[in-house]
Amino acid sequence: MKDIKRIFEIIFVSLLFILAAACSDGGNYSVSIRQIDCKGTICNIDLNISAPGRELPLFLVTIDRPPVDGNDGLKFRGTEASFELKEQGTHSIYVTLIEGKRFLTTPVSVKTTINLEPPDRPVVRWSLAQGLLTLDVKANDSEKVTDYRILVNGVSYRSSNGVFSVPVERDTKYIVQAFSMFDTISSEPAIVDLELSEDFAPEVKLFFTLPYRGDAIQAEISDDWDSLEEIEIEAFAQESGISLLYDGARLIPEIPIPEGMNNLVVRVSDSSGNTTEVRKQLSVVKNTSPDLPELYIEEGTIRNARWTTSEGLVELQRYRDGEWITLSSHDSEEKSSIISKDSISENGDLYRIAFTSENEIYMPSVPVFAKESFFRRFSTEYISSFLGMDALLVGGNDYRFYGNIVVRENSVMRVESGSSLTIPKGNTLLVSGVL
Repeated sequence: MKDIKRIFEIIFVSLLFILAAACSDGGNYSVSIRQIDCKGTICNIDLNISAPGRELPLFLVTIDRPPVDGNDGLKFRGTEASFELKEQGTHSIYVTLIEGKRFLTTPVSVKTTINLEPPDRPVVRWSLAQGLLTLDVKANDSEKVTDYRILVNGVSYRSSNGVFSVPVERDTKYIVQAFSMFDTISSEPAIVDLELSEDFAPEVKLFFTLPYRGDAIQAEISDDWDSLEEIEIEAFAQESGISLLYDGARLIPEIPIPEGMNNLVVRVSDSSGNTTEVRKQLSVVKNTSPDLPELYIEEGTIRNARWTTSEGLVELQRYRDGEWITLSSHDSEEKSSIISKDSISENGDLYRIAFTSENEIYMPSVPVFAKESFFRRFSTEYISSFLGMDALLVGGNDYRFYGNIVVRENSVMRVESGSSLTIPKGNTLLVSGVL
C-alpha cells in the first residue's frame, strides 16, 4: 500500500508541474547548471538562465527533492548563489525558475558530495634562528588541506603552505597548537611545548664548487638568538693569512687565495660567548688543462652518448633555447649514457659534456651534432654523389671524391674515426648541411 501511495504522490507532483507550466508564460524561459562547487559546508552554484527580452526571474534551490511550489526552498536572484549544506554525503540539488508561487520551468538537478571528514592531525617541525621561531606544519593528506592554522600562546596565525615565522623571546615558555584546515573544518591539534631557555653556539655551513679557484665561498651562518649584526665572524686562510669577509651569503677573500693547499678557518661567536670553529682544507686550483674531454654520439635503435675523460664528474648537456641544459650527471666510473626520447628533436641536436676535476680546470668538450636519420653507408673507395641523403663514411676505409659533392641543407655527412678522405684537385665538397 505504501508503494502504491508513493507512486500516486509522484504522479500527482508531476501533474502539478505540467499544469503549472501550462498555466504560466514560462515557455520562453530555460535554466541549466553550469557548475556547482562545494567546499566544507558551503556550496557555490553557477547557472545559465535564458529569459529573452525579460528581466531574469528568481530561481529556487531545493535539496534532495523537487519543490512543491514557489515558496518551497531557497530563493535567489541572478545566475550565481551560495548556500550552506551541513549534512555529509551525496545530495541532489534541484533548481527551478519561479514567479511568485508559479513554476516557470521544470526543475533541473545535479549531484554533489559534501565531505565533512576533518583532515589528519599535522606533523610539526621547528627551528630557531636569530630570535625567530620557524614552524613547518604538514599533514599526511596534504592534498585535502586548504591551509594551516597555529596558535602560539593563544595568538592565531594562518598559512597556505604551512610555514610560519614567529618572533619569540629567550627564557619564555611557548605552547604551539597546530591544525590542518579543510576550509572551515579543522583537524585535531598537534601540540608542541617549548621551553626556550637554552642558548646554542652559532651554526656554520660551507658550500664549495670544485675545482675551487680561490674566489668567494658560499656560506650559511646563523645563531638561535643573535642576528648577523650581533655575532662576531672571523675567517682566514691559515697559510697565506688572507682574511675573508662575510656579506650575508658568501665568504669573500680580500685578495684571491693563491694556488696550492690552504687551511680555511671560520670562527663565529655569539653575544653569550658561545663559539663555533670550522676548519676546512682547501686545494686551490688555477691551472686549466690543455686536454679537452671527448664526446661521441652513437645512432641506432637508441641514441647513446659515450665519452673519454680522466677522473672526475661529468654532466651531459644539450643546447636548447640559447643555453646548455644538463640532461644527466655521472661519476668518474660511468662512461656512457642513453639519451631519452624527449631530448631528441627531429631537426637534430647539439650535445656536449662538462667535466669537473679537483685537480685541474677543464673546458667543456667540443659540441657534437646528432640527427635521427637513416644514413647511407659508403664503403666503396670512389664517391661521386650522396644522392641528397645523409651519408656515413665508415671507419677504416679510404675515400676519394670526384666531381661536385654536395651535403645538402637539412642533411648530414658523418665521418667515423679511422677514415681517410681525399678530394683531388679540381673537385669540390660543398656543405650546406652538417659535417
